[in-house]
Amino acid sequence: MGTDHGIGAFSIDGGPETMVDFYSPTNAGNTLVYTSPTLTAGQHTLKVRVTGQQNSNAHWNGINPDRVDIISASGVTTIDDNVQGSGLNQFSYGGSGTASINQGYLNPKYYQVYAQYFVKFIQAYQHEGIPIYAITPQNEPQNGNYMPTMLLPATSQTSNGQAIGNEADFIMHLGTAFQQGHVKTKILAFDHNWDTPEYPRAILNSPAAKYVDGIAFHCYGGDASAQDQFYGQKDIYETECSGGQWENNNNPTFAATLKSVMELGINSTVHGSKTVVRWAWRSIPTAILTWILPDRVAHAVVLSQSPRTAR
Repeated sequence: MGTDHGIGAFSIDGGPETMVDFYSPTNAGNTLVYTSPTLTAGQHTLKVRVTGQQNSNAHWNGINPDRVDIISASGVTTIDDNVQGSGLNQFSYGGSGTASINQGYLNPKYYQVYAQYFVKFIQAYQHEGIPIYAITPQNEPQNGNYMPTMLLPATSQTSNGQAIGNEADFIMHLGTAFQQGHVKTKILAFDHNWDTPEYPRAILNSPAAKYVDGIAFHCYGGDASAQDQFYGQKDIYETECSGGQWENNNNPTFAATLKSVMELGINSTVHGSKTVVRWAWRSIPTAILTWILPDRVAHAVVLSQSPRTAR
């Protein structure tokens, strides 16, 4: 629950929907928001729908279920977690029947399974005539906020005495899977902020470097000069920067926003980036801004969506 959460609709077996407000004035995980009635033994389907509605105090209308407990009198539960239209289900079911998608880690025993997921996803899109140019193993691997996130350290670490998945080791499996599946999609390491260049440096200092085609950066910390140390070693990509009501000291005028967009494009490419991505929520048709500099071309995409007040 949190300030940027909206209203979800819960239903069992296609029955009447129960509306649940995920808004809270403070962010909190593992908060009970819905309990189903007692169900008869047999197969049942729980549906959670994003309604697009929100509390008048909420900043956005998304919902973020972060845990599902399934209680069985017999202690035996079989779960079909197939999800249509959203790729691999992020819920990870364990023997306890408990699932969590917030602030978790990648279990090393699933490296190969996760790698094959990427292969199948890329091949499926290719089959439909949509080639995937590049992927990153994890968006913002250092982001542990209360949202669907997965902390993925650069190299080997432990948590509570147990080894947890890391990006360098996973890229070794991913690169091998790409070779075996004849996948030509590029692998970009990192995909997080300029202010922690030690993360991609650790990747490049590991055996995984042979599979890495480039380094991806976000703009939310530090500045583009951090890219300089990687220029000439691997391709550089600025892959995310967003705008919103917080810009220009919560006064996002057109002039201030245009200035920040132009600075992002100029600074990213001056410091070696092949791409510039700036996404925002606007009420005008989709526009593409292009900067062309000697030996570098970059595109910033502005998507047309409903206004959003917080990242």
